[in-house]
Amino acid sequence: MKPIIILCSLFISLSFIDTVIAYPHHTNRRSMNKNDDSVISNVQTSKFIRSLIPASVHQQTNSVEDNEQFDEVKRDAWDSGEEQYFKWASLNRRPMESLVGRKRFAELIVSEPKPSRIVTGIWRTNAYNTCIKSKTLLNYVSTNICLHEKNADIWVSGEFRKNNSVWEGPQIEQMLQYLLRYPHLDFIDIGANIGAYTMYVAALGRFVVAVECFGPNIDRIHRAVELSNVANRIVLVQNAIYTRSGEVVRLSSRKENIGGQELLSLQNQTNIIRAKNNSSTNDSFLVHTITFDDLLPIFIARSVRGALLKIDIEGSESFVLQSGSRVFEALEIPYVQMEWTIVTLSIDRAILILDFFIRRNYDPMTCACQLLDPGKYSLWPGNICWIKKNSLKFC
Repeated sequence: MKPIIILCSLFISLSFIDTVIAYPHHTNRRSMNKNDDSVISNVQTSKFIRSLIPASVHQQTNSVEDNEQFDEVKRDAWDSGEEQYFKWASLNRRPMESLVGRKRFAELIVSEPKPSRIVTGIWRTNAYNTCIKSKTLLNYVSTNICLHEKNADIWVSGEFRKNNSVWEGPQIEQMLQYLLRYPHLDFIDIGANIGAYTMYVAALGRFVVAVECFGPNIDRIHRAVELSNVANRIVLVQNAIYTRSGEVVRLSSRKENIGGQELLSLQNQTNIIRAKNNSSTNDSFLVHTITFDDLLPIFIARSVRGALLKIDIEGSESFVLQSGSRVFEALEIPYVQMEWTIVTLSIDRAILILDFFIRRNYDPMTCACQLLDPGKYSLWPGNICWIKKNSLKFC
């Protein structure tokens, strides 16, 4: 009997050590789940889970959130009770967050099934679609990327399907170089799509908070995380960032670009009620909204004090800034990469973005470090970078 007890104790000890070592450089960052498989968080008060939050986290939240409180739900497995939680989260306006990935055997290459369509015209998603081992960047950073069907996504997935090619490869390499230069910074990926930036940053060994509202994209990131064994480095939030929490909005449907959609505002109250009633169905184009500030407790709980930020949400970039002033006050965010092409279609949103960053002492630059003229914002390139003055050196 004693040898059995000794062996069990040794196994538990080794399991704990593996969990701790899995966090690359944040020695004070802990796993929020005993199996390090999954975790669900919320950002407002819920009495039955308050005891799960350490006192130190409460103190940090009080100092940043002006005494507003938050809670975390501790989950033992992604598969257990997920539907009940997401129903509760949507009714109570909580962000739907999970530390993605499950530790189990999986082949690196999974055969591609034929896509199927249901009556409503929504693509059925499958986490086991084609997954590839991507091109190595910086001579040593590679990862797994799971792709949409060939005809459904000719852009992001299509670029990865090309021989030895990466979607926005130069920009991803630049981001990795900045993270290597400043090891105290983490990464926030708003509009993660199928996870190109997220997966490469996690492969570098850095921590990522990724926000993506479209279910089929979420499925693919989940699968890529499983294959890459980086579950302890990625927190995935399945919500759309908007000016208000708890709304249900519809995404546009784009032929040949299934992974990149715009938010469609539901102006008619009847349509809003109908959307909320249908939000528990398989309609991946109905999504729940949160604000950027809703994520602040997650950053605090995960010991994120500074980060590089990437925003690519198809013209909704201004919503991040309108709803995220507290995040910018609480965190060190010296560098923001932003898609600009669609922003220029709305003068009001473009002016809001310019005002937000200029008032906070950021310079608009090309990602090749050329200063841009705010008066000629309509002529700016498709991707721009906001760099904080008198901060870290990026150019």
